[in-house]
Amino acid sequence: MNIIDIMIKKSIVILAIALNHCWSFSGSAAYQEFYIAFGAINAGTAGALSTTSISSNNIDCNPAMIPFGKGIHVNYSSQPFFDYIHNYQSLSFTYKKYGFGLSTRRFYSNNEHDNPITYRSTVMSYSFSIYLSPVSSVGINIKSFNRDLADHRSPIKGNNYAFGVGIIWKEILTQFTYKNNHKFGNILAGSIASSKFIRDPRINDGITFGLSIRNLGPHVYYLDPVISDPLPQTFHFGSSYIPIKTNIFTINIGYEFERDLVSSYPDMDWDGDGYIGGYDENGHLSINNSDYNKAGQKEAAHTDNWYKAIFSSWVNDWLVGGDIDKAIPGRVSDHIIGGYDWYADSNFNGQSEPNEMIKSTGTYGDNNWGIYNEFGQVEVGNSSDRTFIDEWKTTTHNFGLSISLFGLVGYQVGRKSNIAENRDTRTWGYYLGPHFLRYYYAELKDVYNKYSYTHKFYTIEMNLTGDILKSIKNVLH
Repeated sequence: MNIIDIMIKKSIVILAIALNHCWSFSGSAAYQEFYIAFGAINAGTAGALSTTSISSNNIDCNPAMIPFGKGIHVNYSSQPFFDYIHNYQSLSFTYKKYGFGLSTRRFYSNNEHDNPITYRSTVMSYSFSIYLSPVSSVGINIKSFNRDLADHRSPIKGNNYAFGVGIIWKEILTQFTYKNNHKFGNILAGSIASSKFIRDPRINDGITFGLSIRNLGPHVYYLDPVISDPLPQTFHFGSSYIPIKTNIFTINIGYEFERDLVSSYPDMDWDGDGYIGGYDENGHLSINNSDYNKAGQKEAAHTDNWYKAIFSSWVNDWLVGGDIDKAIPGRVSDHIIGGYDWYADSNFNGQSEPNEMIKSTGTYGDNNWGIYNEFGQVEVGNSSDRTFIDEWKTTTHNFGLSISLFGLVGYQVGRKSNIAENRDTRTWGYYLGPHFLRYYYAELKDVYNKYSYTHKFYTIEMNLTGDILKSIKNVLH
């Protein structure tokens, strides 16, 4: 492998790590940049309203919401990111009970003239959706991925495709939304300020539920088809509630449950024989291709195919698999479960350490077979330590609040957290302008252990709906 290939591979790793700090809580998937929020609309509430609020981001967040937009919607978003630029543009429109959409995401180096290694990635998304009823709809989108990481002498390209689905059910328990239907509300509605602009027609009453599954597709590879990474497949289930909706004041509260549909496994003893692998995929003893057990199960570290991960990602951290073959950072595991005893606590700290281990006699399964590895980590029986709580900790939770005044000024705040990753992201933002032409700004601060990063998002949204003329007429009169 020449020096250019080495530099490019290192650049992939460095870029993935940096992008992981920007928004994502997953480090197991390719195309990490596509975890980044779809502009300031999404980032302001930490993604808590991405599956339930009608906006120009619906093409990618939840295509099922497009038909409820009732018009033409245009979005342009930009986010500077260190030496890179992330842009997002979308166009959606409705026809009768159908919704159509097209979007483009680009992530590229902004100093390509000075940087010998260039980086560009593009995603095109096409969406279609249809009413099921006046309060529900379904949608689908298809995406094409293209990534180019290269210098002029050693190009590396990665191309792929994916699809996503979404569903929405809105206007549940609408009686629990306060509207301008009381004496005090009628007084406010008749004020000079509120009579000039109508409420955003895209805001629903009551409670809304939305579900979307994004980026389902085959793994991505660059130099070697054997070495591939899964796409950032994610499951989103959100709910939002509008407690107040008047011409003066509107509040939208959202929560979204987000989960990666990517199943990855460490070296693991699936058949309980005390060894990792030793056989080929057909169950024959092997030296070169020895990642499997006698039953043909892969025991070496691996990820599931995308279609299997949709289901296995819900149980891979606790219900399936066997004892894990562990190692300390910088060292390689020995592919044997246990085999060492803790002979003494020489440091008197109550913790087993590498210099306190002695190799066991006998074979796996014997009474005198040690439960530790050479590094002092428990391996025999560690599968019973994994519980559903471990799975729950890998889930990301998004909370958000959006407040609108006169339909012209809005404030957004949100929080995104993941216990397993020890990550905490807090966001805030605002918007200015009526719903048919609006500017959004958002800031995201990601705290990861002792590190913190701040990123800014900018979005311009235009919505050409049938009520624009009515709004303009109100202003002029």
